[in-house]
Amino acid sequence: MRGRRNAADLEIIANDFFRNQSIPLKQIDDLMEWIASFSGTNTRWEVIGLLFTAFAYAVLSWPEKDLPLTFGAKGGDRNALVAEMKKSIEACIELCRNSLNNLVCNLLYWNVLLETVLSGDHSKFIS
Repeated sequence: MRGRRNAADLEIIANDFFRNQSIPLKQIDDLMEWIASFSGTNTRWEVIGLLFTAFAYAVLSWPEKDLPLTFGAKGGDRNALVAEMKKSIEACIELCRNSLNNLVCNLLYWNVLLETVLSGDHSKFIS
């Protein structure tokens, strides 16, 4: 089992993401080549944002009684957990603000939908 990451490890990963962010995404017809262009060692900020978006939607649909079992102490407050993920999503959007590609557009789209779920007229969640 790996130990916790230290600041130096996180800095290396962040620098890799920034380096990858500076490489424009190409339109690739081959599915596996396309996926490889933004995953693994080519991971980009918009992909991290999309993962946080998926996690946020998962938490919103998670049974209330299972949240503490799955997320520990933070699972006691669904709104706080989703709000934390929303901040992470918005940070990722800010980090890829100089890119315009399909992944960024997808991240922006899902973020707007999440915002509607969270603060729309009929929202039961974050106010």
